[in-house]
Amino acid sequence: MHALTLSTLAAALFASATFAHTDCKSVDASVIKHTGISTGVEEKHDGIRLYIAKPDNSSIRAKENPTSAIVYLTDVFGIELVENRLLADSFARAGYLTIAPDLFNNEHASGDINVPGFNTSAFLARHGPDVTDPIIASTINHLRTAYGIKKIGLTGYCFGGRYSFRFLGAGKGGDAGYAAHPSLLENGEIEAIKGPAAIGAAETDGMMSPARRSEIEALLAKGSAPWQVNLYSGTNHGFGVRANISDPEQLAGKEEAFLQAVRWFDRHLSRPDFILRPAVDEDRDACYTIHRVAMYDVVKATFGWDEEDQIARWNSEWDPSEFQIVVVDGRMIGSIDVVDRTNDILLSGIELEPAFQGRGIGSALIGKLQAKAAQRGVPLVLGVFEANPRARALYERLGFKEFHREGIKALMRWEPDVVKKG
Repeated sequence: MHALTLSTLAAALFASATFAHTDCKSVDASVIKHTGISTGVEEKHDGIRLYIAKPDNSSIRAKENPTSAIVYLTDVFGIELVENRLLADSFARAGYLTIAPDLFNNEHASGDINVPGFNTSAFLARHGPDVTDPIIASTINHLRTAYGIKKIGLTGYCFGGRYSFRFLGAGKGGDAGYAAHPSLLENGEIEAIKGPAAIGAAETDGMMSPARRSEIEALLAKGSAPWQVNLYSGTNHGFGVRANISDPEQLAGKEEAFLQAVRWFDRHLSRPDFILRPAVDEDRDACYTIHRVAMYDVVKATFGWDEEDQIARWNSEWDPSEFQIVVVDGRMIGSIDVVDRTNDILLSGIELEPAFQGRGIGSALIGKLQAKAAQRGVPLVLGVFEANPRARALYERLGFKEFHREGIKALMRWEPDVVKKG
């Protein structure tokens, strides 16, 4: 009988935690165009005008993200505003297919919402979630069906920022979200977030006071998804799109906010290609090294870390027949510990190097196991500690449900549509 011990259960628990890492694909501000003529095209789908900016498919970045795309959600000035189009073009130059839907059905605000005759309250009332959500949902569906997109990031500005986060709710279709100076964002929408969420905040913003920004940060911190809030000095509401680029500080703020979004999407939308190979005896020490790097801080804080005990436990439990090695570009970057049992499949652990965590590998590995479990007609089970709500949130998104609790750990189970009895 293979037990869910400290080391194996902790592995399953913390495998999906997110760590900061340097991204070798990082872009710089040279991809951003602030003025000039936009290069995207307009199309119409489902009665909705779409501004589409496509990447150069010969670029390395586009090749690395062929099934990732960005939905660009504008401020109230819509896709008619050249700055919005140019920013969508910039995301395309960063390697992402980018589609900006017309959120207002040709009823966008003029260049200045303070002009006489423009009724902001009435405008917002006509374009609430009941009207805007279906437009975004249609755009996401179009990306998935017409372009074969699997991972979708949403980047929103002011009005659109709220919807970047709304579509990170369960079943909404967004995989990662970024919002620059978001407005009208409600507490319930933040609490419902299930995917990685980042904010670029203005130093001076009547739509997001310092007190409100602190409230939003507290709500994000209570959630289970990765989050980030960056504050840009010398900026005002709207800087992410309509900064005064003759002001060096505003220009820097706009460019850094754009790069913040790109890095966020690079981290959470891209998944390196990987292969699995059977483990051999010689992999034991390398697997322990990854285990130690991934687990040391958390295990020490929760249980205390005794190096000799951990090594002895690892050596006594190591069975290469239960492990597969995760390989990227010919190099071991992690392992997965799985036991095929008579009535179920036990996922004892997934452990990855920190630089490869939070990039979709864990989800893909679990997906492979779910397919195997479905083929056999048996459940897939794993364990998770209370101390790791992010891992639990991932498992819940993937369809796992708790079926038993043992003190500080919960056992969770995913069942295929048809489970064989007997």
